[in-house]
Amino acid sequence: MKIFNPLVLAVVVGLFGASTAQAAPADRQFASNPAGICQGALPAFEAAIRKRPLAVQNEGTQTAFVTCAFTSQGDFSASAENPVAVVMWFNTTSGAATSISCTGVSGYQQGPNQFVVKTATAPATGAQAPILWEASDFADAPDIFPSGLFSVSCALPPGTAINDSYVFFQEEIGT
Repeated sequence: MKIFNPLVLAVVVGLFGASTAQAAPADRQFASNPAGICQGALPAFEAAIRKRPLAVQNEGTQTAFVTCAFTSQGDFSASAENPVAVVMWFNTTSGAATSISCTGVSGYQQGPNQFVVKTATAPATGAQAPILWEASDFADAPDIFPSGLFSVSCALPPGTAINDSYVFFQEEIGT
């Protein structure tokens, strides 16, 4: 059973309440398991990455870089339906608390784009730890991500895994 971190859940719920959306916005989320959205950043990392139905795990002996691209219904620019938050969950099977670092990228190849680095420590117990990107992490503290396109690059130490992820946004449903 998934137990959400109360702080992460409170922040995400607060983001929905603080939005400046139109007449009648509805809170929405896209949920994903990493096997469908994540891959090794280079063929050399693929050999160490195991893609299971519920996780993408580094089973190698060195850090492996993984890239994940999220589904969003936002736009290239500041659309009201761009994400307001993205959270990824991690754990470790190494038996030791392990630090995981990811760079979140809002934007697209030809820019503009913004990069935000976040780190989490997965507990030695195997419990999950979150990394949360919020709209306010980006320049000018917007209410939404600067772009509807959001991806991450994570450095997974041996024994660490990306579990599930969530993209939160608001959808205008009219009055």
